[in-house]
Amino acid sequence: MMKIKSLQYFLGLLMIISGTILFYLLGYSWLWLIIPITGMVLVALSDKSIWLKAFTIVLVPVLSIVVFFLVLILTSNEAI
Repeated sequence: MMKIKSLQYFLGLLMIISGTILFYLLGYSWLWLIIPITGMVLVALSDKSIWLKAFTIVLVPVLSIVVFFLVLILTSNEAI
């Protein structure tokens, strides 16, 4: 069975990734920032090491947008 702190980290990670992409896709409204901020709080409350928390909170939003654009470009039908 998964510990509650590990579940908090996993859900926080998913919320950061999905919230960042939704914030970028659906407009730069401050309301869309609630999802990744909630994910960051869940990651901060988890029982992982401080370095893993910092890496997750800082780099995961950037990496999720980069991967999103890579998938978008690689799956497009037009020549690059």
